[in-house]
Amino acid sequence: EMTEKFQKTPNIVYVGSLVSSSLKLREHLEKYSGLIGKSAYFPEKGEFALALGAHLIGLEEYFEGTK
Repeated sequence: EMTEKFQKTPNIVYVGSLVSSSLKLREHLEKYSGLIGKSAYFPEKGEFALALGAHLIGLEEYFEGTK
């Protein structure tokens, strides 16, 4: 199911501190994305996306435990 969804979307969003801090990696990811027919996006402040997601999951688990 995940592979099927990936094939349908025209974009790939890359986040994380390594992606944000490495111009060479972004260049390679952009090239790879193009080779597979996708557009690459690198959001500003993308290095915080993973931490924010982890925080939200932690909050959800915490509040589920207090019910």
